[in-house]
Amino acid sequence: MSFSRETYLVVFVILVFNVFAYSQVSRVTAPQDSQITEILKTINGAEIEAAQLASKSTNKAVSDFAQHMITAHEGSNKEVMHLEKNTQLSDRNSPAGEKLKLDTGNQFASLKKLTGKDFDRAYIADQVKDHSEVLEMFDKTLIPNAKNRDLKSLLSKTRDVVASHLDMAKKLQSEL
Repeated sequence: MSFSRETYLVVFVILVFNVFAYSQVSRVTAPQDSQITEILKTINGAEIEAAQLASKSTNKAVSDFAQHMITAHEGSNKEVMHLEKNTQLSDRNSPAGEKLKLDTGNQFASLKKLTGKDFDRAYIADQVKDHSEVLEMFDKTLIPNAKNRDLKSLLSKTRDVVASHLDMAKKLQSEL
């Protein structure tokens, strides 16, 4: 079977176009360092806000967990801001950060409607879900795409903290 010169040219143009399109999509989905810091601060802010709601729980284990989340995420925010200051990184909006803000807003609206044991179970279930998703985001997106050495180091350290928070939330979930 023989192909004409035009057929080869068309195939070549399609191939070049697909490679170009893929490179553009990859560029859009891979966050830059300044977007990663914005994502980190968004995650921390959401965790603090949810934990502030949960700190009023009558279940001591839930309120203690919530207080631990507040302390840990306030500390993490300070580390991110210190890194930004020392490396001249400034946070920049990202699609992932915007999606996180929307998702957490919906989550808070649902949590605010609940009380007592229903609230405790929903809050801890959200914590398990959120920390699982964040851990995956660290492993598949944030750490692999970080370029700044100090940011990559902070992400690796924070990843371990996220994993421990997930373990704590799962343990608490099994006790509720």
